[in-house]
Amino acid sequence: MFLFVSKRFYVLFLIFVVVACSSTGTESPDVPCVSDGIISCEICADKTIEFAVFGTEVELWPEGGDIPVWLPPQGGLVTGFNLLFQGVSKRAKAVTTRLFDVDGTLLGEETAPKMKLPCMGDGKRMLVEFMAAYDADTYSIMDLHGRNAIIEVDVLFEEDGEEPYVLQSSYQGVITIVGCELNDEPGIFVGRYGPELEPLAPAKKLVVWDPDGSGITLGFNILFTGTPEIVPSITTRVLDSEGAVLGEITRTDVSVPCTSDGYRAATNWLVPLHADLNVEELHDQDFLLEVTAEFPGSPNGVETLTTSYEGTMHASKCVHSDFPTVSIAFAGSDGVPFVEYDEIPIWPVDGGSVASAVGLVFAGSPLSAESVTVRVSDTDGNVLAEATQTQVAIDCFRRLFPLINQIELDFGSTMDINDLNGMDVIIDAAVVFEAGQPPLTTSFEGELEID
Repeated sequence: MFLFVSKRFYVLFLIFVVVACSSTGTESPDVPCVSDGIISCEICADKTIEFAVFGTEVELWPEGGDIPVWLPPQGGLVTGFNLLFQGVSKRAKAVTTRLFDVDGTLLGEETAPKMKLPCMGDGKRMLVEFMAAYDADTYSIMDLHGRNAIIEVDVLFEEDGEEPYVLQSSYQGVITIVGCELNDEPGIFVGRYGPELEPLAPAKKLVVWDPDGSGITLGFNILFTGTPEIVPSITTRVLDSEGAVLGEITRTDVSVPCTSDGYRAATNWLVPLHADLNVEELHDQDFLLEVTAEFPGSPNGVETLTTSYEGTMHASKCVHSDFPTVSIAFAGSDGVPFVEYDEIPIWPVDGGSVASAVGLVFAGSPLSAESVTVRVSDTDGNVLAEATQTQVAIDCFRRLFPLINQIELDFGSTMDINDLNGMDVIIDAAVVFEAGQPPLTTSFEGELEID
């Protein structure tokens, strides 16, 4: 079993609403959720759960409809949705999702622990862009297409001083395999280089880079719908605004696996550009990208797909700058920076100690550092944790930006984790790229929270 959260996949997933009550214990506090016409995110007696449209906005699903299923590269199948809550705390202890066929056969079950439920400003909390993934070892995925099925969701809460309780909801609909099935109207699109698989809007920037002087490349993704999983030939050409060819490459027998975003994808595609070009001179220059995919003898009868894209080139942040920057990021997040007053996770470790971790994301920095120091202090300046690394390699993450994905922090055992929980702190980072040079520094104010 596995579980993950994806972005930007728009789902025609239609759900009915079930108002749920506790399966064990009592609901508390015994106050109404609406007072003087105002709905708040506070804990109250009238606890509810509702299915909502997958995405970042609050939008309920109308009753009835299909159950879309996507096929991730790992195998199995994936369903996705948002959940809206009223009257509950800011964290669910566990979310369990089950998928049954109409005869009651369990097709898959997944439990995700410790899910945050942020307040959406309308008095409700939302589990945003939740996706549950199921193994598919005992049945054929495509045999499920068009079959009636039921989704059940159990959300477990354990609020302070109260008995655990579960909110439940379910939906019956028709399973629909979407995005990757072969069809008579296949498509081809250009996407941005990196993990997000969606077609680019017109006139956007694509990354060019040359981190080590070996040559400049232009990077992007190529997305397909309705095609076979192997493309016999893909040719890409990059031209400047006057029509001169800057670079061209052809690859054969390219695998384009189905992704949970509903596309077949040739990800992180690179076109080497001519050796006499300079990356700084290419920055913000207009270009035309031409992509041709050949499918001789394709079973859907479409043997050639072409697309073109006009945009501007953007020099990668991995290119060294005289004015580099650094920000503190969530550990292991691939460069997602903290924003003001974000919660910094802490957790217990063996021996009574408390641990945490952060990342560092750069722009225009070298790809190595003489030393990196991260310090966590309380608001009175008392140092709670400090870590120093020397001779540090900095990764050029997906050729987009320099990144140190995780720096571990040890708070020791002098303070109990419950005393640290909720404490306002300041994180300072200092990076020395070469001995004798002044450090590149940054700081962040946040709140420690038990993870």
